[in-house]
Amino acid sequence: MQPNVTPGRLFALDLARTAALAGMVAYHFTYDLALFGLIAPETPVTGGWLIFARSIATSFLFLVGVGLWLAHRRGVQWSKVWRRLLIVGGAAAAITLAAWATVALPVFDRPALLWVGLGTVRPFTVDYVPVFPWFGALLAGIAAAGLADRAGLWTWLARRRGGPVLRTLSWPGRYSLAIYLIHQPVLIGLIWAYLQISR
Repeated sequence: MQPNVTPGRLFALDLARTAALAGMVAYHFTYDLALFGLIAPETPVTGGWLIFARSIATSFLFLVGVGLWLAHRRGVQWSKVWRRLLIVGGAAAAITLAAWATVALPVFDRPALLWVGLGTVRPFTVDYVPVFPWFGALLAGIAAAGLADRAGLWTWLARRRGGPVLRTLSWPGRYSLAIYLIHQPVLIGLIWAYLQISR
């Protein structure tokens, strides 16, 4: 096998995404419990839970950076970029309809510019992660993936298939966007059903 070649998907990367998804689901479950008044309302937005939430967001963005490096290190494949941008952008628009950082300027308080993260008002949403300063986590993922590529880590990982248990655990990581979109309605529905039954 040639150096710096990564055939197919890396189950280890999918496994890392699964771990990030598990953390996200655990955090959102806690958030939903607070939303329904089953635990103190400040629980998910203070102390260790707040640090946990920021860690999860950082891990997802870091893994996006790693994935970008692996997908485009031999040159940007624009068809993939535009396709992914349409999928993620469409999902973001759907979430926005359904439902700051180093510089603060009132001009960025406009709804169309909230994604930048440079406004004076923070939107009331638990999953708000603006471009600045969070873009740094994505850049760190790209840089780390490049260093790992030079060290031959991706080639080494490509040869590791893992056992059936690890491969099964990596499965959710292949569908992280879909799980992100559906997990909250499922969690909220389960908690609501529990409250109806337990009355």
